[in-house]
Amino acid sequence: MCLDREKDIGQVIFEEAQKARLGVVIHAEHFSENATNHDYILWNNFYDYQFTNADKIDFFIVATETQKEILTQQFERYTTFHPKIYTIPVGSLDVLRYPEKKRIPFSMITASRLATEKHLDWLIKATIEARKQLPNLTLDIYGSGGERENLSQLIEHKKAQEYIRLKGHEDLTQVYLHYELYLTASTSEGFGLTLMEAVGSGLPLIGFD
Repeated sequence: MCLDREKDIGQVIFEEAQKARLGVVIHAEHFSENATNHDYILWNNFYDYQFTNADKIDFFIVATETQKEILTQQFERYTTFHPKIYTIPVGSLDVLRYPEKKRIPFSMITASRLATEKHLDWLIKATIEARKQLPNLTLDIYGSGGERENLSQLIEHKKAQEYIRLKGHEDLTQVYLHYELYLTASTSEGFGLTLMEAVGSGLPLIGFD
């Protein structure tokens, strides 16, 4: 069985796994670089329990070879554990995609979970401001999540329904090709699959480092 963030269930899973092989998938930055020094490491709190009980884990899965190298070195430096670590990329592009028709002028897209940490409210407010200079500007927001109602109310409150739309969840493989620009306001990403997909469809990006 595979475990991601333990979310207060790690101990129960460890106890009940018994003869099952137990793996942990790490799909985010797994430690805090600013709080780590030669003698101490601060693990990501979602993975701290798994790392401190790594002797009970059969294997870890990370997204890149670089993360595997770093995590291996950290286990050797900060623990007595030498777990198996495998690299399985979280995503890839089968082809680069090019539009067959002209992209919609002044059109922007973003795609993510509708969650507070994605800061989609910032994008909504920024679009409203930018539209004062570019009156044809539009923003389509793809995805689903717990913040949908709050975002919908914000759009309605700002009377922006005509040019900022919540489009829901759908396959975006061919959708990126209709737009001219991809936006993101997320301040933290594990890998950023939608960014990769957008670039793979020829979109420039505006976002954070």
